[in-house]
Amino acid sequence: MSQCIIQLTDLHLLSDVEAGVRDVPTWRTLKQVLDLLRQQEQQDYFLVITGDLAQDGERGAYERLMEWLQEWHGRCAVIPGNHDDRSLLHDVITLPTMSSENAPDSICFSHQLGDWRLIGLDTQVPGSVHGTLSERQQEWLQCELEQHAAQPTVLFTHHPAFSVASSWADGIGLTNGEVFWQSIGVHPQLRAVVSGHVHQEFSAMKNGVLCLTTPATSFQFTPGSTAAQIDLVCPGFRRLQLQDDRVDTDVIRLSELTFPPRMLPAG
Repeated sequence: MSQCIIQLTDLHLLSDVEAGVRDVPTWRTLKQVLDLLRQQEQQDYFLVITGDLAQDGERGAYERLMEWLQEWHGRCAVIPGNHDDRSLLHDVITLPTMSSENAPDSICFSHQLGDWRLIGLDTQVPGSVHGTLSERQQEWLQCELEQHAAQPTVLFTHHPAFSVASSWADGIGLTNGEVFWQSIGVHPQLRAVVSGHVHQEFSAMKNGVLCLTTPATSFQFTPGSTAAQIDLVCPGFRRLQLQDDRVDTDVIRLSELTFPPRMLPAG
């Protein structure tokens, strides 16, 4: 039986619902993306949000988002990004799918979806833009992969553990990415690693594993660039179809860029 996952990422929400980031009213763009999701998806799906839920880690942003997530209660999971306040996120975003084993030091999940295993990892380094997979998270991941060795698996992280062919973005990814790949290399059930953080669509294969990043629901960065540049393309979400030991995926975007972001200074 086919299973569907929807990934949202990099919401950058603020406690002031009318405020914006780079002139983008992030609550309004999130609503646009959710409205599009409701129009597009008639089948059942599991929702994963891969970090940077709040721009400044504000309680009010998490509280309002938790209200919105009631629609997906029991079929939604989140992980933190570098902008999030891990402690507040843990206190406010209370979902039955989330793992309590490592909380509150890490916010992660391991969830069975049909014959598949979905695992979300906490790669946040408080106060830093880059990420890392802590020894504790590595140990927990190893236990989950060993315990569910018979289930094809999709991993979710905020920080990519692979190059996205943008040198500036690669410099703020997962700093111990090679350790990550060495540790999962003995687990052949891994089918995909799905990440956020870089505000752009990317797809590649690494060690036989599909590696993906996804457009933000807020604003986008230009792919293949040596320095961070705003890309005037629409927000969106990623859809993953899991069937017959295979991951099929596509990105669905808004049809119009209603709120163009303010560009970064030249140089």
